[in-house]
Amino acid sequence: MDIFAIPVAWACRTPAVVKSHLWYRHMVAHHRIMAMTDRMADAIIVNSNAVRRDLATRWDVPDGRMNLCYNGVETSIFNPGTIDARSTPQREIVVGAVCALRPEKRLDTLIAAFATLDRSAYPAKLLIVGSGPMLESLRAQARDLGLEDAVRFEPTSSRVADWMRQIDIFVLSSESESFPNALLEAMACGCCPVASAVGGVPELITDGQNGLLCPPNDVDRFSTALRRVVADAQLRDRLRSAAARTARDDFSAERYVACTTELYGRLLATAG
Repeated sequence: MDIFAIPVAWACRTPAVVKSHLWYRHMVAHHRIMAMTDRMADAIIVNSNAVRRDLATRWDVPDGRMNLCYNGVETSIFNPGTIDARSTPQREIVVGAVCALRPEKRLDTLIAAFATLDRSAYPAKLLIVGSGPMLESLRAQARDLGLEDAVRFEPTSSRVADWMRQIDIFVLSSESESFPNALLEAMACGCCPVASAVGGVPELITDGQNGLLCPPNDVDRFSTALRRVVADAQLRDRLRSAAARTARDDFSAERYVACTTELYGRLLATAG
C-alpha cells in the first residue's frame, strides 16, 4: 500500500504516515521504490533506533521525518500469571521459542545450542511453537542430534501467552529483526530472555541486566548463554524478573498509543 497510497496522499496534500521496519533488505524488487515513497511521507514511525539508522544511512530518508515509537505489549494479556511454577525446585527447565518457522529465525542455531546442554545434570526440554517452511528440516536436525525425546514442536496457536508462561528461557536466535514483538511478549510473561544482538533487540535487552545477548548465528555463544541460565537458577530468576519489569514499565501498549496519538495530533494541527 505504501507504494500506491503515499504518492496519492502527497499529490492531494493529505498528511501521510508510514510505519517502517527493517524489511527493506528482504524486498529486493520494491525496496528502492519504498525508500522513495518514505521520503514523500510527512512522518515515518520507526519502532527502533536501528530502523532509524538503517533508513537514514542506507536509503537517505530524512531523519527529521522519523518518529520513534517502540512497540507496546498488552500486559493485561502478556504477564507472568497469578501462579508461576517456573521457580519450583527440581522442575524440568523449558527452553523455548514462539515464532514463524522461517529461515531468518535461525532456529537451527537454537537447536544446535540446546544439544550442547548436559541434560543429565540439568534436565531440560526444548519447546518450539510455530508453523512454517522450516518445520521438516528442524525436525530432521533434532533427530540427527538425538533430541527426538527432548524437542517438542507445536503448531501456531492463538494461545501465545499460555505457551510463553510455560517457558523458563525464551530464545530469539534470529539473524534479522526490527523490534520483535515475540521477545517483548515473552519478557512480559516472565521468561528469561536469550537473544541475538540484532536490529532493535539491544534497545530492549541490556546484556546481563534483563537478559543475555549473543552474536547472531553463533552457536558457541548461544550454547554458553544457555548453559549459564540453565545451571544458575538465581541468575535465571533475576533476569526474568527484570525482563518482566522492563516490558511492563517501559514498553506498555499505553506508551505506544500515547506516542502515536501525539504524532497524529501534530500532523492534524499542521494540516488544519
